[in-house]
Amino acid sequence: MNDPRGAAVLEVTGWPTIYDITDDWLQADRTAAERARLQYHESVLLEGSARIVVCSHALERSKDRPGRTVLIPNAVDPVPYRSPSPRPTDLPNGATAVYAGTVHSDRFDVPLAVTTARELSNRGTLTLVGPNLLSHSDRSRLEDAGAVLLGSKPAKAVPGYLQHADVLVVPHLVNAFTDSLDPIKVYEYAATGRPVISTNVAGFRDAGDDRVTIADGRRFAEAVADAIPARWIFPERSDRPVPSWDDRAREMAEVLSAVARSPYSLQKGS
Repeated sequence: MNDPRGAAVLEVTGWPTIYDITDDWLQADRTAAERARLQYHESVLLEGSARIVVCSHALERSKDRPGRTVLIPNAVDPVPYRSPSPRPTDLPNGATAVYAGTVHSDRFDVPLAVTTARELSNRGTLTLVGPNLLSHSDRSRLEDAGAVLLGSKPAKAVPGYLQHADVLVVPHLVNAFTDSLDPIKVYEYAATGRPVISTNVAGFRDAGDDRVTIADGRRFAEAVADAIPARWIFPERSDRPVPSWDDRAREMAEVLSAVARSPYSLQKGS
């Protein structure tokens, strides 16, 4: 299970279950009624699952159930990100500051992105690559500031946008919800070797990577503008080790095997 609503299946069947937590939705901005439903569903999964797999240290601390919680961080398939791709035809001309990922108000700091797009002005274009889940008004604010929203792209096309960016950006909110995450873009960005400007969010602030600059508020927008044009051209600095999904698959296979050997039913202690 990944969606907490899957708790209903566990309640009905009692089947051995793995609860895979990638986001702490209890920390997201939700209505009181929705949060109450989430709390109930999660309590069922936390107490009834044979194993609880989390992707971040913050989740490991907050969702720990002794003997059943396993930390398996995210990763990347490095080969596509390190194999040169042609410049995407819809990438804006000139210098670009690229964000790759779902543009969602739970994570994405719209006012900061607006400020950044304006700061770039004639020096470059803030370009957002990924599903757009913003309100119409937020999208209009970004476009009026000069940002370009390219929308969803096939997974195989994403590396080309990162490779041809002058700088990669992470204008994320800093709050309890984002602190629970292990952003996959940490690994995708690292695989390409491009310079990165990020707010002080989990994953990037802990990366220990000299290619990453942490900045907040007005300094974030200024740091993005200062990084254009980039000093580094792909594939420079893209040869550093990064965790692979092959490694994570082996770790998850071990969890599956453990659950298969020792089923754990909804009735605790059985």
